[in-house]
Amino acid sequence: MLNTIEALGAQAAGMIRQMLTYVGHSEVVLRPQKPGGFFREAVAGGEAMVPPGVVLIREIPDLPDIVEADTARLHKVAEHLISNACDALKAVEQGEVRVA
Repeated sequence: MLNTIEALGAQAAGMIRQMLTYVGHSEVVLRPQKPGGFFREAVAGGEAMVPPGVVLIREIPDLPDIVEADTARLHKVAEHLISNACDALKAVEQGEVRVA
């Protein structure tokens, strides 16, 4: 039960950091991150932006490296890239956005 509460608290704090980043009111917080896991999470968050007829293809490798990164800012970048790709495909009936 305590582990669940801690996990939910950490998730809520992450969402608040993302909201502050979106409005430009956050500090850069660098933490060790595995890029593959982070981008899988960011892409999952961008699935709601994908218009009908467009398929989101994930080919994100498991990378052994760890990088120092600001999760909230990288989340924002990933979501913007997915959003831009989806906007470019709005005029077509079918298409795909590939994240690799």
